[in-house]
Amino acid sequence: MKVFISADIEGVAGISHWHEADHEHLRGEEVTFVRGWARSPMSMMETLDDSFDAVIFIGYHSAAYTPFSPLAHTMSSRKYQKICLNGVIASEFLINSYLSYYHGVPVVAISGDAGICQEAKQFDKRIATFATQHGIGDSTVSLHPEKCVKQIKAMVRAALVDVSQNLPVELPKQFEIQIEYKQIADYHFASFYPGVTKVDGRTLSFKSDDFYEIARALMFM
Repeated sequence: MKVFISADIEGVAGISHWHEADHEHLRGEEVTFVRGWARSPMSMMETLDDSFDAVIFIGYHSAAYTPFSPLAHTMSSRKYQKICLNGVIASEFLINSYLSYYHGVPVVAISGDAGICQEAKQFDKRIATFATQHGIGDSTVSLHPEKCVKQIKAMVRAALVDVSQNLPVELPKQFEIQIEYKQIADYHFASFYPGVTKVDGRTLSFKSDDFYEIARALMFM
């Protein structure tokens, strides 16, 4: 079985502040890994294609404009106040799930903060979840890392027994992404991307029936 693991760190047990989010992820010898940013529309899903059987998200965090984590953000904590996709506040989980579905690969499991696990279940109840922590103001209440590792391993093993139960995966027929910017300069710059329309003095919109075009727009907006 070929599994794509997208690993972030802000949803890992014990992480509460930005300076803590610069540690390496451990890897086994059997793993081929992508490190750094390819700067392509696939972003955190770089190298994913239809040859994979399943996708797993590890260490994921809540979306920007949500109250579930002191590190809640979507794509850029500096640039975006919030991102909405088809009228729903968009997390990196949502965007990357759609990139997975674009290639016909099911998302089978996610670990991260309680907010993102709740979102995953609302998005697709078939996805296995494990919450490592929850936020209170500028703090997190976290389970012990060793306990998390054991529980995540057990969750993943169970989720991979029969990935066909997470099929079929379907994308909406049309997409609209709306981005509210923190800085007027970023808003002004992104407004020149082809097809972008202005919603208000801080928010831009882009529409397409091809999700890859949405992902491409996110690169430049």
